[in-house]
Amino acid sequence: MKWTLIAAALVAAVLIPIAYVLARALTPLASAHAALLGALALALGLLAALGGLRILFAHGRLAAARARQAEIVSMQNGHPIHIADVTLLAAQLLPRTLDRHYDVEQVRAATSPALTHYHNEVHAAPAPPLDQLLSISGPPAPPQLAAPPTDLAGAIARGDSAPDRWLIGRDAAGQPQQARLHHTGMIAISGVPGTGKTSTAAWLAAQTAAHGGALFVADPHHGDAESLSARLGGFAGAVERVAVEPDAINAMILQVAKIYDWRSAHPGVATTPILLLIDEFMQLMLRRQISDEAERALAVLSGGGRKKAIFGALISQNWSAAAMGQRVTVLRQIVTGSLVHQSDEATAKFLLPPSYASAAATLAPGEALWFGSGAPIQVRVPLLSDADVAYVAARQPARPGRLAAAPPTPATPPTPPASSSGPIAPTARVAAAPAPAERPTVALPPPTVKDQILMLLEARGGQWLTHAEMAAALAIDVGVIQVEAKELYDAGVIERRATRRAGQRVEYTTNQSTSATGALRYAQTA
Repeated sequence: MKWTLIAAALVAAVLIPIAYVLARALTPLASAHAALLGALALALGLLAALGGLRILFAHGRLAAARARQAEIVSMQNGHPIHIADVTLLAAQLLPRTLDRHYDVEQVRAATSPALTHYHNEVHAAPAPPLDQLLSISGPPAPPQLAAPPTDLAGAIARGDSAPDRWLIGRDAAGQPQQARLHHTGMIAISGVPGTGKTSTAAWLAAQTAAHGGALFVADPHHGDAESLSARLGGFAGAVERVAVEPDAINAMILQVAKIYDWRSAHPGVATTPILLLIDEFMQLMLRRQISDEAERALAVLSGGGRKKAIFGALISQNWSAAAMGQRVTVLRQIVTGSLVHQSDEATAKFLLPPSYASAAATLAPGEALWFGSGAPIQVRVPLLSDADVAYVAARQPARPGRLAAAPPTPATPPTPPASSSGPIAPTARVAAAPAPAERPTVALPPPTVKDQILMLLEARGGQWLTHAEMAAALAIDVGVIQVEAKELYDAGVIERRATRRAGQRVEYTTNQSTSATGALRYAQTA
């Protein structure tokens, strides 16, 4: 404060003398030009007045513009409309709005409150007669999901299941929900134990077999009564191969990939549907028992296999992105659709849109959320019955080259008939110890595809046969013949040469240096 006063005193001491001198000098000048200075002051006053008026009018225009902007409002669809037009349209909009509101409330009242998904197409049930309404003592029971079809034969007869589509199940309105196979690659099937994931896989496999398809099955639980291979035992004639151990599973995946490569190189030659089923898929992935090469093959099959009639079903109780780490990218490339039974939140969020995660936890056994190309749809998956198994077995009878039920031994009960759900013997065979002389003779297992190729070439007496000729003679998919014959050639059991006969590139015959007995022994132990 002290220094401020000192500074003000110094400034006053300097400026006051200067002001006095200027006043003495300008006074005569002002007296001589008083009229000019008055005019100048008047002009400055007029300019100041004009500026004030301009500011005043600008403020008025701004207020008017803000008022006009406030009169523009947005409708529910986001379109702008003047507030004055709203009153003009009220007479037209109000009835339509009320009608829409009543429609929504009617659908809501006709649907169970426990239902977590509304299908795009709502089929309202007809209202009961008035006398029935008056006799109701309590609130009506909520509608349940429609019952599944009575049998697979009926579903095929109605066109619900066909070579180009699977019947997944029926929705709450009883409408069939299908998976178009041209848009289906590898689907994931999930669910806690007892909710139907294995039954769902068996239902898809039965449809594939009923339409003449072939099944490749990876089943780490082979031999268990409730295993996937046991569910397929009744129509084992459709099963090309069963793999149990990780090495055999990887080899089977690569075999299917080779069939895909062959079909890609020969478009239009083979159209037999192929379904690759892998049980406990996430367990195999987490234990790193699926090789990198097999992972890449699954990714390729998921993207392009559907174009060559090759599909897949990957079955697991839990699907977790966090547990997979960096490999989750590969997993997302493999999975293109999902059938989710009752599952935990992590699995549901991985396989479904997040908003459906809570719905998956409330599903009853046999119900699932099918998530394909559109929004998830709640369905009830049909249960494969004994009649369905017998129907498929009649269309895919057991024959050489297809796996059959395991032969009985004295220590085990007799093998169930073909129409039951007995276990399927895996492809890889282990040589059993020699039986004692007093034990009864046990029939040899049915010949594999390699066995049949060797016996056919031996029976033709050195004749050269192409892939197509062997496939026609053995009634086996030509892609399988191509893979198995090449493995025999690589092992030196048969001979091969180039050819242009019948549009084929190679043909095979027996190896003269290898006896038929030795070749057959190799095929059985390979």
